[in-house]
Amino acid sequence: MSSDEFRTNEKAIDYQLANLGIPAKSDLALSDDVVYVHSYTRDDGTKVKAHYRSKAGHITGAASNIENHFEEPKMTAEEKAIDVLARVGSWFLPVAGANLQNARRDFGYAKDNDNAHILNSRSEIKNKGLNDLMDRVGIPKNSRGVVYGINSEQSKKLFNAPEIQNYISKNYSKLVNNKQNPTADIEFRYNKFPTDNYLGIQHCKLYNPHITSDGYFNAMIVDYYDFAPRKANSYRSIFTTKINNWGYSMQEKGLLENQFNIYQIREKLW
Repeated sequence: MSSDEFRTNEKAIDYQLANLGIPAKSDLALSDDVVYVHSYTRDDGTKVKAHYRSKAGHITGAASNIENHFEEPKMTAEEKAIDVLARVGSWFLPVAGANLQNARRDFGYAKDNDNAHILNSRSEIKNKGLNDLMDRVGIPKNSRGVVYGINSEQSKKLFNAPEIQNYISKNYSKLVNNKQNPTADIEFRYNKFPTDNYLGIQHCKLYNPHITSDGYFNAMIVDYYDFAPRKANSYRSIFTTKINNWGYSMQEKGLLENQFNIYQIREKLW
């Protein structure tokens, strides 16, 4: 239905919706195709019957234009090129690549990885301290996200990152005696290209870090995958700024989903 057709028939559409309601999924599931839902008599005596289709396709007349008039936000030629390159590059960037493919393609990475667990909202997280932290850093409660297990490639790579190793070294005594702060700020730096952790996370929170009596370092890395526009401040930052601003544009066009990522870490120190 075109915009003009909708405006012409808006009152009738509103009236019909108010009288008919919306069919339940169970109603649609029981039919091979068309489901008769309801009928009513209009004020002028006209009898109206409403049918809902449980299967797409083979729609004719004005209704056939409903889907055709939906336009997905368009990518520029440059954005399309970056999208293709980013998809290829994801194979070589386990952290940044997984985050991008999950956000860009409805958990395209996590769905095929046994060590990545999809959460459809924060309500599935029962750890109060973790939820409080996510509130403080502004992660929406209706966000979807991924929890990476201790055996995931991502968690192991992040544990071995110099930023995490430096944190452990500087706070070793507190971690052993359980006197450390329950959260810590971690910033992954731009090291040598392709700088996976920087592209995939950069700023994040380390939650409940501690060293157990049997020598395991336990913690969670918590991050919200979103983008803010930037300007390059050096020649070296031109590439990463370009990628960041591409992500921001895709996010604003609804072509990239903001998701949270939680990386569980449990590694033996001695």
